[in-house]
Amino acid sequence: MKNGKVVAKGEPTVVFANAKELDWSDLRKPMLLEIYEILKEKEIVNGSNIPKNIEELKKCIK
Repeated sequence: MKNGKVVAKGEPTVVFANAKELDWSDLRKPMLLEIYEILKEKEIVNGSNIPKNIEELKKCIK
């Protein structure tokens, strides 16, 4: 949302993947998603399913 208006609709994984809209809306990715992306870049996590909570993240770690 920006100025009380919805700027994006859809699955959270799709909405939060759009950096341009997040920046324009003055929003940030959830911290869990940011951590997951860092771990994925460093090849510390397995799989392609983005975790929705800390327990799912723990299961992704190699």
